[in-house]
Amino acid sequence: MLRNTLYILLAVVLIWQIGCVREEVTRKADWETNFTDLHFTDPRNGWIVGLEGTVIRTNDGGKTWHRQESMTEADLRGVYFTTPKNGWAVGDQGTIIATTDGGRYWRVQKSGSSALLEDVYFANSQIGWVVGEDSDVLATKNGGETWQRIRDVSDFAMNAVAFPDRYHGWVVGEVDRIYRTVDGGNTWQEQSNRYEGERDRLINDNESVCFLNEQECWVAGSDGSIFHTIDAGKTWERQESRIPLNGHVRYTINDIHMLDNQLGLAVADAGYMTRTEDGGANWQLLESVTQNALTAIQFVSKKEAWVTGWYGLIMHSRDGGKTWDIVSGTTANDLEAVQFADSNRAIAVGRRGTIAMSQDGGQTWQEIETDLWDNLQGLFFISDQEGWAVGERGIIVHTTDGGKSWERQNSGTGYILNSVAFVDPLTGWIVGELGTVLHTADGGESWISQNPAQWQSLKGLFFLNRNEGWIVGWPGIIMHTANGGLTWEQQTSNSFNELYAVHCIDSETGWVVGQFGEIFHTTDGGNTWKPQFSRTQVNLNRVYFADAQHGLVAGDQGTLLTTTDGGKTWEAQDSGTQNDLYDIAMSPEGMVAVGKGGIAMRYTTEATTLPVELP
Repeated sequence: MLRNTLYILLAVVLIWQIGCVREEVTRKADWETNFTDLHFTDPRNGWIVGLEGTVIRTNDGGKTWHRQESMTEADLRGVYFTTPKNGWAVGDQGTIIATTDGGRYWRVQKSGSSALLEDVYFANSQIGWVVGEDSDVLATKNGGETWQRIRDVSDFAMNAVAFPDRYHGWVVGEVDRIYRTVDGGNTWQEQSNRYEGERDRLINDNESVCFLNEQECWVAGSDGSIFHTIDAGKTWERQESRIPLNGHVRYTINDIHMLDNQLGLAVADAGYMTRTEDGGANWQLLESVTQNALTAIQFVSKKEAWVTGWYGLIMHSRDGGKTWDIVSGTTANDLEAVQFADSNRAIAVGRRGTIAMSQDGGQTWQEIETDLWDNLQGLFFISDQEGWAVGERGIIVHTTDGGKSWERQNSGTGYILNSVAFVDPLTGWIVGELGTVLHTADGGESWISQNPAQWQSLKGLFFLNRNEGWIVGWPGIIMHTANGGLTWEQQTSNSFNELYAVHCIDSETGWVVGQFGEIFHTTDGGNTWKPQFSRTQVNLNRVYFADAQHGLVAGDQGTLLTTTDGGKTWEAQDSGTQNDLYDIAMSPEGMVAVGKGGIAMRYTTEATTLPVELP
């Protein structure tokens, strides 16, 4: 299989030189962004906003979503509609955009601010408020045609605003700040008494506020906090959210929505959701269906609710939030590594435990359902059935059925593992953070530490056989072993940058690629590494060579470089994408590349005659 792969790589490089490679996107996220907020005016009409000016809209209850032209590239953080036609969104650099036709046309409004604006709320289509990272509240009485600055409301950033009517409202923010108004926002009073009677507490950053009326309100935020008042904030009761600990504090709750004084949902980082049916007297943690950060929640009826989150995530519930379906299609979790297990079956792994499989040479992809949530960084198949993937928190998973199912192996470490390589079904190595090098001689039943470094970040490795191999990393690390990792010798790169990948065709000849377009080449086993001119400053993530002359490099911003003279000259090729490319793999039909936003590119040859004869 390795010999065939090298022939394929050689063919791809040669044909690229004469411009006969066809590229196509075969896997692409439906939404390549982090969603930050959502708002429905009724069960059919809803909007979601996200980074880089993203606005999407549904008018059929979420069956379909369509992108709208927002007239801005600023990150949007909040959205609110008073009717299916009248709406506003706010975001970075003082951005406020508004629409009067449901988003067919958005126009920019002058906020008079350059701050990050976090949230927007309107009592009706004329009267509204905006809050953000500065100390002021912005208010309008004419639908945003003009915005008035109400100065120095808070001495810390404000994250959320809500009004049960045009006079009574709350804003909440960083460092425990809660403010209330009874005159439409002209004046604000701080409510600082909610910790009376508590001795030991953390200072909370409040992220979300939800009201039922001018008396009853919930506030949620950092450390999994939920507070409830039934007397307009004169007193506050802490509710136990059940959100799990992340170290010594609980994950942050990013949004909370109460449908009535009984039924409510709150969403948090790391995919956690908690639900109540008794006004918060008892919150119950729901089973997670994602590890993506959840950013917004809204009931549209007693049975139906929507959630958005990072990496283009949209979730829907039809039973009042008890169970959830991911309805956003292909999410934007980065794919970090890819390999062909056989001539047709490709497996890719990536962030949030993503494992995707293609059975047709990379033309179509399906995600494999697993119980994995950790980011997967590296992948290696030693046969058509057996392979390993590694990632954060020391995770190692092993498959013996071609990637359909995976079982954990014990790494003995909690450090991030970045890359894995095997030379036969029993013998393999893994490298990772803080100088981690692990070795197995029994197919992963046991892993033994071979740490040649102390604190360095080890990113990539390559082994020719059971004895000889190289590892690379930061700062400018290249290390070599001639005895299977029992001892390691540091080689000189004269670089202090991150080095990501290494490939050798024999004991003498190899290449290393890394940060800021660096490429190094050796012809003496690494005794000397000489720089090559890549003609790019982007990070280069993978390198493969078919022989001493023909090679290919993949990197950020869709970079693909080829050489036919051992790297003396490198030529940039059209990859068909601007997404960062993290790995490449060969099949009899050509090549697959994967990368940022979960993209998969497929490259096939169109020429029938090569410029040289293959060996």
